[in-house]
Amino acid sequence: MRKGIGSLLVTLLLMTVGFFSVNVEAATAVKKEINSSFSDFLAEEKSENWYKLTTGENTYMVFSFSAEEIVNHGWNISIYNDEYELIRSYKGIKDNFISDRFMFDDYSTFYLKVEGQYKDNWCPCGVEYTMSTSETIDKLFEKESNNVMKKANTLTSGKEKYGTLWTEKDIDYYKFKTTKTGYTQIEFHSESGEVINHGWNLSIFDSTGKLIKKTEGIKENFKSLKLDFKKGTIFYVLVEGQYKDNWSPVDKLYSIMAKEVKTTSYEEESNNTVKKATLLQKKKYGTTYVKDDIDYYKYLAKATKKVTVKFTLEDDEIVNHGWSVNIYDGTVSEKYLVAHDNAVVNDVSFKFKAKKGHNYYIVVEPRYKDNWAPIDITYMVSAS
Repeated sequence: MRKGIGSLLVTLLLMTVGFFSVNVEAATAVKKEINSSFSDFLAEEKSENWYKLTTGENTYMVFSFSAEEIVNHGWNISIYNDEYELIRSYKGIKDNFISDRFMFDDYSTFYLKVEGQYKDNWCPCGVEYTMSTSETIDKLFEKESNNVMKKANTLTSGKEKYGTLWTEKDIDYYKFKTTKTGYTQIEFHSESGEVINHGWNLSIFDSTGKLIKKTEGIKENFKSLKLDFKKGTIFYVLVEGQYKDNWSPVDKLYSIMAKEVKTTSYEEESNNTVKKATLLQKKKYGTTYVKDDIDYYKYLAKATKKVTVKFTLEDDEIVNHGWSVNIYDGTVSEKYLVAHDNAVVNDVSFKFKAKKGHNYYIVVEPRYKDNWAPIDITYMVSAS
């Protein structure tokens, strides 16, 4: 046990020392202006030249590198964010080179480090190199670091946002607030123009961080299921590599967009309680997003008469384990049952005598709240 604790302490110490070393070296960085060029050289084999730069507003940055002489073994160039986290490393650069685009938050500090590919006799010590940095104003690009929900980039309805995974473990969060009554779909496209063997995962979370839907291995174009959230609802979208290793689509440009459709024909999530029930006048479409999703619909009887409530599937899908549909007279009691079917797998009708002025609640939920739940299947509820 002591041996295990000792090993852990040594590991933590090494990690701390490594971070402290980067921190100290970055603190000695020479301040450079973006949109400028400068020349320098490595004084000795173990030299590391650090440069400190600050971004503008709504921009992305690119740097270029060139050497004055032909070398056999070149330079390594690394880029760090303002928290001294390694963002990207380019190794063995010998001559003319142009980096990928880097999108930082407005007025962020970042660091460039130049060192020899080999810190021995192969080091290109004394060879002059020139670096140029430039930034381009473009509001369409993501702003790093957006690797947690609280730093999520905001999506604007109907407008694309471009992003890139800088490293295998890079993740990008986006936030969207619905502006219309209807539904929203997330569209994702690979913009690299290359064949992607192992793609991206896209996950959608509600405002509390609860996972609604995850799609894995997106390689080209993708459109999410219809998200029928209530107007003003905030939700999050996470983009990450399908595999966080060498198969990750690093440096591959993608675009993401939230596209809204205005309609009153869909439920309004979250409608999982009586108080949040979606008003049902003629018909509403709904979807079971997750295995414990519950949808409440409220029907107000305008006359005392026989009412028919229909539950139908939008597509001809085979459902082995379906829904439980219960109808309550909420004016009498939230638990006063007037009709029900606990094994709905296809179209079904419910008939009951409604009383004028009474509120009736139609409750739709998976029959089994496990892997058998009918996830992502759209249904329609109507009352006449």
